[in-house]
Amino acid sequence: MSKLNNQRVKISLDKILKAFAEAFPQDYYSEGNQMEKLMKVLNNLARANRIQLPVGETHWDDSSVPSVPKWIKISRMSSQKERALWKKYPWHPQMIWASELKNIQESSFESLKQLNQFFVNLGGGSVGLMTIKERSLQIFGDEKKLDSLTTRSWFQDHVSLEDLGCYRTIEPFASKTFPKAKATRTIIIENRDTFDSFCKVNERINSPFYKYIIYGCGDKIEGRIRWVNEFDPEIRVIEYFGDLDHNGLAIPHRINQIFKDNNDPHRIKMAKVFYYRLVELAREQRPLFDNLPSSGKIHNYLFFLLPEDQKFVNFLLQQGQRIAQELLNYEEVYKSFQNLNK
Repeated sequence: MSKLNNQRVKISLDKILKAFAEAFPQDYYSEGNQMEKLMKVLNNLARANRIQLPVGETHWDDSSVPSVPKWIKISRMSSQKERALWKKYPWHPQMIWASELKNIQESSFESLKQLNQFFVNLGGGSVGLMTIKERSLQIFGDEKKLDSLTTRSWFQDHVSLEDLGCYRTIEPFASKTFPKAKATRTIIIENRDTFDSFCKVNERINSPFYKYIIYGCGDKIEGRIRWVNEFDPEIRVIEYFGDLDHNGLAIPHRINQIFKDNNDPHRIKMAKVFYYRLVELAREQRPLFDNLPSSGKIHNYLFFLLPEDQKFVNFLLQQGQRIAQELLNYEEVYKSFQNLNK
């Protein structure tokens, strides 16, 4: 109703359908007869004297089954009564702020009542800890509802996930563990094929150099990296090896910023041995690019490379070119591993 309260007198069918879709998306977008579900809502509102349905066949659209009104009327009185509902509702002390809200949608009022019931059921006891989707299903019967409510201004101003005894989880990353490794050395590999080669080579050598090899899946690792705290608390420094292009170079820096923003002690460092060999192979493929003149400011993310390699890669980037990490193929990865302990 609140989605139509700012309208006056006749509300056309297209606006009714739009309001219905916004207020009851689970009914509007689910399988079944949407018009039948709409009429159930409208008939309930009419019986409660909150709307007026038209009289006469000419005011009804019979192209659907059941027929639906071409318009409805909403009285000013119904709007005032509806506003009074949440202001006079018997809120739990934890939810008393809801009575002071100036204006809320009907769907929000329902959500607030469900939150209120959660605190009532708690009865002053302590709340156990669970994930946000588990808590959402418990309160609303919908595992995704709570996450969507956290974007509402009233939620951000008055409710926290801590109040509800829940927390957001972090998407885990794919990785391979090598139990025979003597240290917790860890490396992220940006792309799938190179990840496969690193895992095979690390397994092949007598004493695996890396205990963990993480698949970065391009820049998706940025949204998953903080799971490292659950993965192995002993990890502190994580090496990174990816493409030599603008995004591949930016990923490790963005990850370090994520760590910094969250006061996380982990840090990313570039896996120089592999990058040095990658650039060496690229230079062998592009001999005409050697002895390049200075081409302006060096890209900020290239300073971990040797000076001449910085200039070479910088030139490639300026020309719109890149060096794919797959150039360091399985055999080249194996050769590079031999230099790790030197």
